[in-house]
Amino acid sequence: MTALLLAAPAMAQIYKCPDASGRTVIQQVPCMGGKTMNVRPASGHDPARAPVLAPADAAAGGGAAAAKPMTEAERINARTEASQRDRRRDELEHRGVPSADAAVGATRRNCRAEMARLESERGTANNNLAGATFLQSLATQEQALQTRCAAEERTRRDDYQRLLAECKALGGCKNFH
Repeated sequence: MTALLLAAPAMAQIYKCPDASGRTVIQQVPCMGGKTMNVRPASGHDPARAPVLAPADAAAGGGAAAAKPMTEAERINARTEASQRDRRRDELEHRGVPSADAAVGATRRNCRAEMARLESERGTANNNLAGATFLQSLATQEQALQTRCAAEERTRRDDYQRLLAECKALGGCKNFH
């Protein structure tokens, strides 16, 4: 009977849990709102295979003495994080960065159109006191428009640069500058 129990495949109890930021984390300890996952080795233990290093050990360049095999939860977390990074990079590359770039252009075009409209109204001013007052009003509107447009364009450019930097940090957006 003991031999039968030893021959049975080992099963690890793993929990899929939400972290504070709402991302899914895989761990070996139960959590509130988590789901249980039963995980067992695909082909059993292979002593000839080198141990997989935990991310911290691999980054530190740990050798055999410092090698700590990754737990199943750590392997699943590493795959999940890589998948989330890939998804975020694709989202930024195909939607986020191009949309932010388009928003910069749209802001410029809208501001130019509004400025052209105000300039075209200058021609309707009469050469009298009412016309002078009207021209002063247009000048004030133009100045306010320039200030607002400069702030909006700066905000859109900052958004674009932030998204582009994030995308490049994830290894994408090589065709953007």
